[in-house]
This record gives sequence, C-alpha cells and structure tokens, in this order.
Amino acid sequence: MLRVSYDTCFYNSASTSAWPGDRFSHSFGRLARRVRLRGVHHQMQPNPREVAGGSLFMPPQPRAPRQPPDAAPAQPTGAAVSIRPSPLQLLNELAKSDPGSRLDQDQVARLAEVADVQIFAPGELLFSEGDPSDAVYLVVSGEVEFTQAGSENLQLMPRGYGEFVGEMGVIENQPRSATGRARGPVQVLRFTNNAFLELIRTAPFLIWKLMRNISFALRHREQEYMERLQLRNKELAEAAARLQNMNNVLEQLVADRTRELAAANERLEALAVTDEVTGLYNRRFLQQTLERKVAAVPEVAHPFTVIMVDIDNFKHYNDRNGHLAGDGVLRKVGELLRQVIRGGDIIARYGGEEFCIVLENVAKPASLRVAEKLRRAVMEHEFPKGYLQPLGALTISLGVAAYPEDAAEVMTVLDKADQALYLAKNNGRNQVATVDAASGSRRDD
Repeated sequence: MLRVSYDTCFYNSASTSAWPGDRFSHSFGRLARRVRLRGVHHQMQPNPREVAGGSLFMPPQPRAPRQPPDAAPAQPTGAAVSIRPSPLQLLNELAKSDPGSRLDQDQVARLAEVADVQIFAPGELLFSEGDPSDAVYLVVSGEVEFTQAGSENLQLMPRGYGEFVGEMGVIENQPRSATGRARGPVQVLRFTNNAFLELIRTAPFLIWKLMRNISFALRHREQEYMERLQLRNKELAEAAARLQNMNNVLEQLVADRTRELAAANERLEALAVTDEVTGLYNRRFLQQTLERKVAAVPEVAHPFTVIMVDIDNFKHYNDRNGHLAGDGVLRKVGELLRQVIRGGDIIARYGGEEFCIVLENVAKPASLRVAEKLRRAVMEHEFPKGYLQPLGALTISLGVAAYPEDAAEVMTVLDKADQALYLAKNNGRNQVATVDAASGSRRDD
C-alpha cells in the first residue's frame, strides 16, 4: 500500500456541470491526474469521455523545462492554474454531481477531514484475509477483487467505482473475511474504522449507500450460493445416476449369475440322476421315485407296474465286439424301450445291462402287453453283428410285477419284478415272466 502525494493537477473551476447518471459510482469519475508515489512519478491517463464532457479535472498540462537551482522562478502565463486537489475538492464534486447524497458543507468538511487518498498498483494487496478490520475504503477508480482461502479458492464479487470495501469487517468488528487485491490501478479514499462508524452516524447518505452495497452483495452472494447449490445438485444427480447405473449393472450381473447358477444346478441335478451312457434316468432316480410313492401311498394309492429288463447274453456281445459296441447296444435298447412306453412313464438304467420301467396307473394285464411290445421291438431290430448272438439275434428278457396286486408294499414290487426276470432268464431268455403273489410260482405270458 502506497500513500498518495499529489503533485500537479489542473482544475477547471468553470466546470460545475453534474456528471451523468444517478449511480453513486459516478460520483468520483475517472480522475485525470499525475501523482507522485514516494518520489516516483506515476502517470494516470484521463478518460477521454470525461474530458469531452467537462469533468472536474482537465488533462495534465506539459511541464516547464527543469530550471537550474540558481535560475529565477518562471512566471505564470495565466493559461491554467496549477492547484493541489484534496479530498475536500473530491467530496464537493460528489455533492454537486450526486444530488441524492444531500451533503451540506459541514458534512463534506467532516468527510474531508477523515479521508485519506491512497493508490494501489495492479496486484497490490489492500488487505489479507484474517487481518484486523482497521479501515474502510471507497473506490474512486479501478476495481478491487476478493478471494477466500479454501478447497475451492473461492473468488468473490469485485468492487468498483463508488463502492465501499471492507465495511462488513468494521461493522461486525471481525477480522477480514477475504483478501482484497487491486485488479488494476486502483485509487481509494481510506477511512479508519472509528471515522467510518462516525460517518454512518453523521452522514445519512453513507447509510443509504452502505445499505445498497450490502443488499447488492447479499443478492450476489445468494445468487452465487444458488449457482453453487445447483451445481452441487447437478453433481449429486449425476453421481446418483452413475450409482443407479452401477446398481443396474450389478443387478443385471447378479441376475445373469443367478440364472447361470440355476442352470448349472439343473445340469448337476440332471447329471446326478442321468445315466451317462444311455441318457436315461439312473438307479438313484428310480429309488427316489419309489420312495416318493411310499410317502404318498396313505393318501393316494394309484396302481403301478414295474418291468425289469435284461439284455440276453450281453457279456457274449461285449467279448466279441468290444465295450464300445456294447455301449452302442445299451443306448439303442434304451431308445427302443423309450419309444414304446408313454411319455409320463419312467425308464431307468438299473445297472450293467439291466433296465427298469415304471408304468403309472396301469393294471397288470395291460402292463404284460406293454412288456411283450418291448420284447418284440428289441428282437426285431437289427443290431450290428446281432446274428452272432447265441439266440441268433440280440434279445431281452422281462420280469413284470404290479402294485398292489403282486406286493402290498411299494418297495417289494421291485423285488417281485426282479424275481420274475430271473425266472424268464432261467426259462430260456427272450420272454416275459411274472410271479404269483401267493405261491411265488412262475407264469409265462
């Protein structure tokens, strides 16, 4: 901060016209002057518009050549009178140009007594954030910009012509809330805090000006706050949208993984109950089916029939043709059996070359007819090298048992069907056999 010492200014005493505009910021205008800053001459250029309009100050006149120390002083020519402008002159011009201020001569005199003219170079600090609030500044020319320390290094509204600077700190008796810096060459009238508070009491126009500045600042701050709030809301909305998108992606991934897991579980369950060679159900599934029937018997006693099937002389076929050919026979026999029975019936590979069929809601006579169809379907099919079998063809033997006709308990039906199969094989194979529940004797059909 540099204290101004005015060197030479030229005052046009004939100019008494008021400056245009009703804003207080026009009260001081743009002053055309030459000032000396602690022995250094600083040239401030006049505003051409103000010169043409008859403003308070005329452009500086050329200086006379410097005379030697012993030379006689130059005589004035009368073209212009050089005077030293003072705060009193500035305030008198303010009273003339701003009728709304209603300043009388006593008030102007009191203002001039406490005013201190100062000038700041571009970028020079008026005060720093946290400094004591010891003075108020009234901007005569230029602009003062403000910044507040923080994560955003917030930049506040600048103050310009006719604007007070630093009044809030003085009124609230608090340290500076921001850092004030000259945006360019700035000229101000400085009032100490005590002088400023006295001016508020004795000069009503200052109250009006101060209230206008505070109101404008509050509106500006409210606008800045709303803009920051809107920006923050926009950022929050964008973050929420991104979060929602991430949630949607995660939900989709979870749904996909859940479906994949369910499909994998279904495949595992299918593999757990499926024979890998024939693709039919395995013995485990058959056992579970019969157990479910056991649990349901007290409520629902539907009749069913079990048919046990065994490929005749299958070891002979494997020994002559190999196990791969034997697996092909197993698959083909399973396919032929499945083609004969209904879709709701169950067929499973029981083990080795044995199969088991469960016919739902079928009486024993009808199941015997089904068994005969199964036997014929296999016997009439031409298997590779089937003619080399001991019976001249690849054939099957079948044992039939019905619930509740042949067994009073569900699990016993399987044993009865197995006994009937044993009888069919011992009787020469390639036939259907059953057992009498009472005597256990064989009966051919």
